[in-house]
Amino acid sequence: MPHAVILLLSFINMANVSEENTTSFFTKFAQHKISAHNGNHAQWVLFRHGSLYIQTMQNNVETPENELIQLAKASLAEVQIVPGSSFGDSTIYSTDFEGDTVYYNTIDTFRGIIIVHPANGITHDVMAMMHARANVLNDKKDPIVVATGTSKQN
Repeated sequence: MPHAVILLLSFINMANVSEENTTSFFTKFAQHKISAHNGNHAQWVLFRHGSLYIQTMQNNVETPENELIQLAKASLAEVQIVPGSSFGDSTIYSTDFEGDTVYYNTIDTFRGIIIVHPANGITHDVMAMMHARANVLNDKKDPIVVATGTSKQN
């Protein structure tokens, strides 16, 4: 499927969802996932299209926010989705969250997860993978940070 068609697919069902609602949903989901991150404290950076960079905090020491954002952007820059790339080695997960089934994806070339908004109407793993692919490529092209956070209580 041509790249332009895949990118279009990620927004077909999102037409009635505001960017503010999308950001709010992604942020709440990020806080939910990170709070349950194997009992280890972690920091995270959330990008506009749902790419969520996660970094475990060594000895519970926080990385300065500007440095964390640069690490997250560098990780996004390394994402490669081409025939034969590691995106074929992706794993799709789904979970119930706030009354919806939320799909998210992991790939070898990105330290984190790629969240797919439930408004996309995902019904199976292949659809989730297509939307996650479009999301991470959109974030790679235009890495707009919408939120950062940590599981550590201040």
